[in-house]
Amino acid sequence: MNVLIVAPTSNECQNTTLYTSRLHFYLSQFNEECDSIDVVNFGQQGKDGAVCYDKNKIDSYNSVADLLNAQYDYCILLYKYNAYGGKDGSYLINLVTQLRVPLLTIIDGIISEPPAIEKAIVQKIAAKSSRVLAFSQLGIEFLEHYYKLNREKLLKTEFGVPVFEPVKRSEINKRLGIEADKLIISTGSMCAGSGFENLINALPAVSKTNPNIKLVLVNTNQASETIEYERSLKRLAFQRGVSKHLLIVKLSALESFIDELMNTADCYVSACINEKVLEDEFLSMAVSSGGAVLSTPTWYAKELLSDQKGCFYPFNSSKELAIELNQILRSGIEVKMYRQNALLFGAQNSWVVIAKRIKEQLLNMKPSESDVKNLSFDAALLPDLNLNHLQSLSGQFGFFKQSTFGIPDFKEGYDLRTNAMALLVLAKSNNLVEDKYIDEGINRCLAFYNLMQNNDGTWSSYLSVSGQVGEGYSSHDLGYVVWSLGVLYASCQDVGIKDVSFELLQKIIDSGDLVSVEAKCLAILGIAEILKYDGSDPHLYDLLKGWSQEIMALFPLDIYSQWYWFENKVSENMALVPTSLLAAYGLLKDKAVLGVAKRSIRFLDKEVMSEGKLNLAVIGLEKGTDKKSLQAEQLSTEAVLMVAMYSKLFQITHDENDAKSAWLAHNWYLGANVLGKHLYDTQSGGCYSVLNSRSVNPIMTTISTSAYWLSHFDILDLQLELQLTD
Repeated sequence: MNVLIVAPTSNECQNTTLYTSRLHFYLSQFNEECDSIDVVNFGQQGKDGAVCYDKNKIDSYNSVADLLNAQYDYCILLYKYNAYGGKDGSYLINLVTQLRVPLLTIIDGIISEPPAIEKAIVQKIAAKSSRVLAFSQLGIEFLEHYYKLNREKLLKTEFGVPVFEPVKRSEINKRLGIEADKLIISTGSMCAGSGFENLINALPAVSKTNPNIKLVLVNTNQASETIEYERSLKRLAFQRGVSKHLLIVKLSALESFIDELMNTADCYVSACINEKVLEDEFLSMAVSSGGAVLSTPTWYAKELLSDQKGCFYPFNSSKELAIELNQILRSGIEVKMYRQNALLFGAQNSWVVIAKRIKEQLLNMKPSESDVKNLSFDAALLPDLNLNHLQSLSGQFGFFKQSTFGIPDFKEGYDLRTNAMALLVLAKSNNLVEDKYIDEGINRCLAFYNLMQNNDGTWSSYLSVSGQVGEGYSSHDLGYVVWSLGVLYASCQDVGIKDVSFELLQKIIDSGDLVSVEAKCLAILGIAEILKYDGSDPHLYDLLKGWSQEIMALFPLDIYSQWYWFENKVSENMALVPTSLLAAYGLLKDKAVLGVAKRSIRFLDKEVMSEGKLNLAVIGLEKGTDKKSLQAEQLSTEAVLMVAMYSKLFQITHDENDAKSAWLAHNWYLGANVLGKHLYDTQSGGCYSVLNSRSVNPIMTTISTSAYWLSHFDILDLQLELQLTD
């Protein structure tokens, strides 16, 4: 039996890493010598010699799928929302949909109100899985009722406990480097919500009757962001006069004896203040190891501690916590009963037992009946994300307009549209990778927006490298700003950034400066992003409806017109109008809007699609003339809107021909154009701005580079949409 365990690893997923390590070890104990149990990690380097793949590269998932299909009989997948690469962890779908071997999925992080994308991802994984395991009965109920999974596939499992010999208190003290008569243990991520403050606030009352007590807080999150929270706990302990009773350690420092520690400690406290918790590996380990357990009444704790395996204290009540701790530390008959019941539970759910159950499940599994779906294209063939060129164009005030042969041209200065396009890329990148530069870039763009607002409420579009603000602005520049703010609002998790984005967007909308058709179309794209995220603003809906009607009124009444366009000449950003109408239809569901959008797309198709390639040399085409008199210049900024247009059309029609058109349009950047020239440069991560009749213009602008990456992101989203569409 050859089994491959696929799991995420990161500083934030230490519990998953520990579980994976133990699953691997104990499954290996039941395996024949000639067979193999291996582990593949996505993220950081894992344990036990596991092979590690870059979670942010989509082709990594294809490689693992190929490996599984070629060398293994079964796959065990550890799934945790957003722990894998791609938007919301969606790259994992690439692996799952290509599997031809039986799949057993273990889900961690079930919630009662899953976002639509998480629900869709879990449903797709479950459809390919022969079995889906959850760590609580309530979790199974949620998977059935909220995630709409097939109940027959769902099974409950436990976190397990290894076989170990109890260790004396003196030995535990020695390993921890402390001297203590009484020992309290608590584990959790060093962040708000851990409840550790309540433990420290309870210490003064507990230490009065137990002067040689030690509280050991185990940080299960190795990320550097936890350092400040750890300091705040130490400051609180100093203020409460209990610093000498507090020890904070990382999980990695005591992982090898964590079960013995929980067994030997006088009390294990689960201090979590979030009631809606459906899994807690360390609480389960504490119970299974025979520890004396005290917990807040989370959903998981109430299920786990039934049958008198532990006791509870109220959320956020350090006073009640102190009372319960003092009772437990007196080590009465009740505590002994808790320990005995917990030990019995641990014996029934040891890792030996769990590994045996999982092996039995594997042997009874058959490959999923769902076929491997052949997609119209493979996004794994795209270049890797590379924002180096964009980063090279960042300056003191924002992003410079352009570079020549990769050298930033400071003389061109900064402008609104440039920084809006950069912000669009940064906002969307933030969902794919964690990078300090991205956060800094977002803040720089917002600061630039503030700088370009004049005291009288008007705007300026241009800023010189020396910081001199130019006079005047264009309506469509503000449209780009609104679009970028809408995308940022919908994608950013930072509440402060959301507030700033929405306030600024609302100010622009209320100013009445969005007067041109182009500006209104761009604003529709931004507003649509906000309403998809939060559809509770009637004013934004009214704007969406009103502007859509204005734009539709510009088209011919004759739906069979040979020139079905909103003006007598094809101008720059030619796909913007139909793209904005499709975005509006996605929310308004007005068939008249969709009809106009589709007819205008057919008009564009006829002009720009030639012999299976995108030919963008149609700007300036006038009603009643032909393309022979036009210049051969093609702009990078046109292709991204074509990709967005076809992608949004596919989301509505689910016609794979629309998806193919989007892929074809994106490949214009990668050489599928009339000259066969690449405009995107894989080495720098930049994109040239113009394809003319003979060659590529050597100027790379922030706008053209941003256009390429926005097109790239649309293709990634489109592939996910294809994979999730039955």
